Amino acid sequence: MASPTSNSAGLSKSFDPEDRTETNQEEMTLFVQDLLDQMQSRFKHMGDSITHRMDEMGGRLDELEKSISSLMDQAGLQPTTGFLAAAPREEDEKIKASGSDGSVTA
Repeated sequence: MASPTSNSAGLSKSFDPEDRTETNQEEMTLFVQDLLDQMQSRFKHMGDSITHRMDEMGGRLDELEKSISSLMDQAGLQPTTGFLAAAPREEDEKIKASGSDGSVTA
C-alpha cells in the first residue's frame, strides 16, 4: 500500500517500498557489473605486465647463456648447446676425483 509523503517542494507523492527495492537491485547490479569490469581490466593489465617481464627475463637469460658460452670458448672448454649442458655432472666430478683410470676413491 502506498502512503502519501511530501518532498522538499511540498508536492505529494506516494511511497512504494517495492519501487525502492527495485531501484536498489538495479543500483547494486550496476555497481557489481562496474566492479567486475574494473577487476577484469586490472587482471588483464597485471597479466600483460607479467608476460612482458617474463619475456624480458627470457631475453636476459639468452644473453647470459651466450656470454657464458663465449667465455667458455675463450677458456678452451667444450662448447655448450644449452645452459644446463655447461653444469658439471656428478659422474664427471667423480672421474676427476678418482684420476684417469676411472676407479672411484672415497
